[in-house]
Amino acid sequence: MAVRITKPAFNIREKLSELDRPAGIIGSQVLKCNDLTELSKAVHTGRRNFLRNGAMEIWQRATSFTNVYDYTADRWQATRYNGTVNSISRQELNGRLADEYGFNWYYRYGFNGTGGGGAAYMNQPLESADSKKLRGKPVCFSFYAKASSHHAGKEFRSCISWHTDTSYNDNGMYYFGFKNPSSTSKMKGYHYPHEQWSRYWVTTNIPYNVEQVGVGLIEADYDNGHFDITGCQLEIGNSPTPFEHLPYGEELSLCQRYYVNVPGNNFSYLPTATDTGTGTGGSAHSRVHLMWPTTMRKVPSVTGSNYSLTGTTHGVNGYQSSGQIDVMYAISANAEL
Repeated sequence: MAVRITKPAFNIREKLSELDRPAGIIGSQVLKCNDLTELSKAVHTGRRNFLRNGAMEIWQRATSFTNVYDYTADRWQATRYNGTVNSISRQELNGRLADEYGFNWYYRYGFNGTGGGGAAYMNQPLESADSKKLRGKPVCFSFYAKASSHHAGKEFRSCISWHTDTSYNDNGMYYFGFKNPSSTSKMKGYHYPHEQWSRYWVTTNIPYNVEQVGVGLIEADYDNGHFDITGCQLEIGNSPTPFEHLPYGEELSLCQRYYVNVPGNNFSYLPTATDTGTGTGGSAHSRVHLMWPTTMRKVPSVTGSNYSLTGTTHGVNGYQSSGQIDVMYAISANAEL
């Protein structure tokens, strides 16, 4: 006698979700994924950070600045107004944040002397091409910060800024706003750092018609002391994920899209020629032809002592206007927003 046993079909994903074990929010999202695309979105794989130099490693211009209203660490602009006097420097990081989270450097925004009713800021604007990838999405701006004892527990602000003006799609920033659009929308976070490193964040939703996005920090006026900052990350989502570290060389290359510094070199001799051809007489000039390490964002403004230079997005040509000086002087190229 034959016995036939039938068993109804069931959905294995539903059965797994019914298991009496602590799957957690992310675990439940993973179990519901139908393909690799959904899985990637659930666990935030791939490139996440839209900011450059978030770990404060790249400082091509210098590693310290005083009373500055300009770019300091690569891609980070320090601004101020009225009586605020700033002192910016790169500091080496030791302790738990270095050992467990892999950070080597941090950005110190110091205050010198008496505040005068002004304010201090640092910001980073994104290019329009990158900003548009955030259209219609929730975003989270996170960072690590601590304060000197003088400022511990005092208010410290973060900001996600954006504008929708199609006439200014690659604009720079003043303070927390963009320079030229008629208005800048902002979502601010209010924090109270202490003397130990902690992570802070602010979230918002970016509109579908956004042209440009940027971030900012501090917005405060103090008389002395400092704030320390590292691990800045702007990503898609409603909460921060672990900071995305890039290899140093890759981060440097990304920053060189905006600024390149070619140091001087007394051992690199340049070819010499007259304006009309090869020559060695008193009218000869040392020639320079350099290719940038990466394609720059736009045709840069190029400067160099004793040089007459013409820059392109790929390199620079020119000659030393002082005559037969044939050693290599420093050259810088700026294509920042």
